[in-house]
Amino acid sequence: MIIISQDKEKIVNFSNIQEMNIEEWSTMKEGKVIWFYVINAEKSKDYQTEIGRYSTKERAKEVLQEILERYDVLKKNTTYAQGDSGFTFNGHYYHEMPKE
Repeated sequence: MIIISQDKEKIVNFSNIQEMNIEEWSTMKEGKVIWFYVINAEKSKDYQTEIGRYSTKERAKEVLQEILERYDVLKKNTTYAQGDSGFTFNGHYYHEMPKE
């Protein structure tokens, strides 16, 4: 599954994610921010990229649940078959991080 970042500037392959975290931090400019970041399994553990920001940790957890539900639906709707691609998908193969 592909995850499209909230700002629509990044695409992350869910298969390559080692960790997906929700982090809370504060800045003078933005106040308290909850943000998702992922750590890529193919790169060093220091490689992190932000994929979305939310005003509360509860909302960030809801978004995480949406990602898991989308992934579960994709797994159930994937049909393995003979052919060039080896498998087919019924539905969207991506998840867009919601604005808020």
